[in-house]
Order: sequence, then structure tokens, then C-alpha cells
Amino acid sequence: MQENIIAAIPQGSADTVLEVALIHDGSQDFHIELRYLAWGAGVGWYRQHTLKLDRSAAQALFRTLGYIRSCLAKLPLDESAEKVIPLSSIDRTQVTTQ
Repeated sequence: MQENIIAAIPQGSADTVLEVALIHDGSQDFHIELRYLAWGAGVGWYRQHTLKLDRSAAQALFRTLGYIRSCLAKLPLDESAEKVIPLSSIDRTQVTTQ
């Protein structure tokens, strides 16, 4: 079995990480493992949860994450962005000048 760690994504605290691994088990097929790792004093990194995805499940997850990415791209970056009024939304016929 051949294993390639693709990414280690930090989580909310320094003692947890999401690991993404591509696994080739010797046959013609691959699968992906998403591993939630935690750090334990005296133990080191250990798996708390492992989610194994076959090719079709991984492709469905990619599509779903792509959709989520497009939804997030439409959201403001922070709270201050919500206070900005785009000029194109102002009805200029109702604007008074002094």
C-alpha cells in the first residue's frame, strides 16, 4: 500500500489538524482518507476520526465543495463590508444636492 499525504490543514487550535491522504492499495484504484488528528502529550499525533472516500464519493464531495466555494465567494469578507452601499443601487432621481 502506498500513501501520499496531500495536505495537513490546521484547525481551530494548535493541537488539531485535518490530514488529507491519497491511498493506493496495490490494485488499480485509489481512495482518499480525511483524518482528524489530535496531539497528545507523551503520545504525539494520533487519529481521532478517519473518513475513507472511494472515487465516486470523493468526486461528489469535490462538486459539493465547489458549490460551497461559490456561495462563500458571494458573501462579504467581514462585517465592515456589509456597511458599504454600492452606488449602483442608489436611485439618483431621489438624491438632493445643496
